[in-house]
Amino acid sequence: MSTDDMVHVARWNWGEKEWSPFSAGEMDRRQADLRAHMAAEDLDACLLTSFHNICYYSGWLYCYFGRKYGMVVDADRATTISAGIDGGQP
Repeated sequence: MSTDDMVHVARWNWGEKEWSPFSAGEMDRRQADLRAHMAAEDLDACLLTSFHNICYYSGWLYCYFGRKYGMVVDADRATTISAGIDGGQP
């Protein structure tokens, strides 16, 4: 089996975002604060791995069942990293 036979990274767009416990303005403010800190420290990106930080910066609180999750924030975007079994959450 070659690496061409395997999917290493998949990008799924599951449509419109679901309800979030935080307003869009609040999420924008939180991510802008993180990006300002990243710029001050000359960081290109930030990898978040605790469910506390992932929830704080994305509004997504997941249940940990042995799978690793993450969130990458750079100057332009914020992307969650989740298992395919979770149906594209958040």
